[in-house]
Amino acid sequence: MKHYFQRFTSFDLLQLVRYYLVGALVNAGGYVAFLILLHEKIEPKLAASILYVIGALISFWLNRKLVFDSAVQIRTSLIRLFIMLLAGYILNILMLYVFVDLYNAPAWLIQIASVILVSVFFYLINKFYVHESEKS
Repeated sequence: MKHYFQRFTSFDLLQLVRYYLVGALVNAGGYVAFLILLHEKIEPKLAASILYVIGALISFWLNRKLVFDSAVQIRTSLIRLFIMLLAGYILNILMLYVFVDLYNAPAWLIQIASVILVSVFFYLINKFYVHESEKS
């Protein structure tokens, strides 16, 4: 129990900066791709779904190597990643459904909000669940 409390209260600014740099690069590329798909008349939830999978795999690999120095076996880490991604995906699609479909908000704006919210959620889940390492 003490180990988990220490991990939860530890703060590694460099790790946080690396995480958000990786995330910024992946999400910037993903957002540009999202806008391109919207321009090509791809439905917003389909576009987000396609890009979600691609971005998640790129982020997983970069975070595993560059941010968390993960010691978790790849299979275990991927199962945990899948659970995290499913939760984030549901949150993203729910936001698009509620705010775009029900309230007619612009999809581009809601996707920006979703990227921010989901990135905070993902950092915490990555740090305390997906990747176990001495740096976490």
